[in-house]
Amino acid sequence: MHVYKKALQALIYPISSTTPHDFHLWTATSPTYCYECEGLLWGIARQGLRCSECGIAITVICAQGLIAKDKSGTSDPYVTVQVGKTKKRTRTITQDLNPVWNEKFFFECHNSFERMKVRVWDEDNDFKSKLRQKLTRESDDFLGQTLIDVRTLSGEMDVWYNLEKRTDKSAVSGAVRLHINVEIKGEEKVASYHIQYTCLHE
Repeated sequence: MHVYKKALQALIYPISSTTPHDFHLWTATSPTYCYECEGLLWGIARQGLRCSECGIAITVICAQGLIAKDKSGTSDPYVTVQVGKTKKRTRTITQDLNPVWNEKFFFECHNSFERMKVRVWDEDNDFKSKLRQKLTRESDDFLGQTLIDVRTLSGEMDVWYNLEKRTDKSAVSGAVRLHINVEIKGEEKVASYHIQYTCLHE
């Protein structure tokens, strides 16, 4: 009875009065706990309610000091951003070690334990790259990455992240600039991520 009461309260009195939610029935595919009562969501399907408007907006602005991977002494960089199972990518900037993208992506996100994976790549279309793709499923050269825990994000941030290695053999340099905004789409006032995150019992 307690969990139904908490869910009803959340619908009548939104968790944040400045950020309206859009709840829909939702099926959890792994063990999940209710944000309000912290109890386990039981059942095979349609275990709870989830807001479809809560998420993270990220703008990949630019990068500086990337390592050169091509024989010409430059690279053709692009960026992939992944949150959960959703991955998106920027366009490729040819022959530039200090590229500017200014591309914005929105990710629906409901788990504060998710990790945002931002990786920079050098696009290659030669025969060697195509052969490597068949062997490793990666045709492009790795230029660096930054891994960001969603639980560390709050509000609006404009940050330079130093690119890190993926393995000890990785050769990386430079940094990538990201504008991250934890937001409700269409709202001017942004709530903290832990306020927006909502997964409730049905």
